Amino acid sequence: MGVLSTVPCFHAMRSPGLTIIAADDHPVVLSGIRLALRGTEDFNLLAEARDGTSTLAAIQENVPDLLILDLWMGDNDGMELLRSIRDGWPSIRVLVYSMNDERIYGARALRMGAAGYLMKSHGLDELLNALRIIAGGERYLSPVLAAELIGSSLHPHHDPSKPSALAALSDREIQILRMIGRGQTTAAISKELGISVKTVGAHRENLKNKLNAGNSASLVQMAVQLVENRVL
Repeated sequence: MGVLSTVPCFHAMRSPGLTIIAADDHPVVLSGIRLALRGTEDFNLLAEARDGTSTLAAIQENVPDLLILDLWMGDNDGMELLRSIRDGWPSIRVLVYSMNDERIYGARALRMGAAGYLMKSHGLDELLNALRIIAGGERYLSPVLAAELIGSSLHPHHDPSKPSALAALSDREIQILRMIGRGQTTAAISKELGISVKTVGAHRENLKNKLNAGNSASLVQMAVQLVENRVL
């Protein structure tokens, strides 16, 4: 088995058990995942990746049964990566393992094809539990996310448990807000997303209204802080 050239990549010896690729840009997190999986008999860690490009390369080299995926790895768009994996390799069961609030991103990730969403604050024991649940063909939902999804279906206009106005944003608005926070101009966003400058401008206005940003400068400042704090 060859070693990926894009980033340093760990490959395990093949052994019985479900195959896994772990994708995360934090070496300490990858080390913890490696140690946790090494202590099991039902999982075999094939490779590690640290960005979207190396994740797709690892999957192309050896399609795993399961993928542990950090939602945001540097400039990688986690939702687009999920979409690519869903469209290209629908058999892979993806567990998002993220620092980002599940009440904001959990349902979005599930819509993009994830089989489960686990916040890193839950630790490695719960990671193994979540992997076993999705390996069995079920979805992994924490109590918080399950309550959020049930509440949304029963009361679509009543969201008392939302952590912030971010949860009320559409997937496209979240995407554009993150791009603003990364310093991209309206023209650059328009070109990358293949939408008109006017449409991007309309999204920016909606974001200002929904987030109570008084002007464009306030929106940019808010977006930059959210990206720097890895909320987006």
